[in-house]
Amino acid sequence: MIALNLEKAEFIPLNQIFQENKFIGVTVAPTGEKFQIKIYREDTQDEPTPVNVDTYDVWVGMLPTYFDVPKMVLHAATRDDNNFKFYASNHVFFVKEDPGNDHWLEDLPSEVKMLLDREDAE
Repeated sequence: MIALNLEKAEFIPLNQIFQENKFIGVTVAPTGEKFQIKIYREDTQDEPTPVNVDTYDVWVGMLPTYFDVPKMVLHAATRDDNNFKFYASNHVFFVKEDPGNDHWLEDLPSEVKMLLDREDAE
């Protein structure tokens, strides 16, 4: 798991999240054929659970396995040919998960605090 501070995370395509919200940190963890990004941000309107966690599944060079590719191809007015395969294999797909029970937290998880403390010490 990796924690990044705001200065180091500005290159991520989701940087509008860092601009619009009170960004705290982000963790990245591999989960098999994809990896998962968890963005921790402060939202004081959600007291007594002011820490919000937004979770994204990230697929690099492949479409998520649960996508219905034939249906996508039909609705996109394209074909499942080499051009489509090239497109799918050369893009990064961010799929935001619906908020679950871990979306609203009273405090940061201890492993995130530890990683952020370590970043501050460097």
